[in-house]
Amino acid sequence: KNIGNINVHLSHTYNGCVTTSNVNSYIYIKGVKADFNSADNFHCKIPHTVHLDNNTDSLDATSVSYKWRVLDGTTPVYTSNKANPNFTFNSIPGLYSVELIATGNNGCSDTLTRSDFIYQDSMKVQFDANPKI
Repeated sequence: KNIGNINVHLSHTYNGCVTTSNVNSYIYIKGVKADFNSADNFHCKIPHTVHLDNNTDSLDATSVSYKWRVLDGTTPVYTSNKANPNFTFNSIPGLYSVELIATGNNGCSDTLTRSDFIYQDSMKVQFDANPKI
């Protein structure tokens, strides 16, 4: 997880002489790691609800707040502060990016954007008769 106390080892060489020093717990690293997924981010019927599953790792934060944005290009079409929001589509086609900003009470934040994450389109079937009529 790469958080917590980090030990530092310093080494310096000059004219063939080596000087080293170890300092335990010299650096403390804090963090939050945003992550999400969805099992239903593609569909071909409307209305359709996409469930955004938050997999954020709070690391050393004891609480995390969330800001979600579903984007059509750069235009937000849906925003939420819920941990696991749902977004319902009423028209197709649609191609949307999803952004999650996770902010921990440790002062750290992380942003994850998945471009073209939600894809809504109708199926188009085309065929030719053989033999031709």
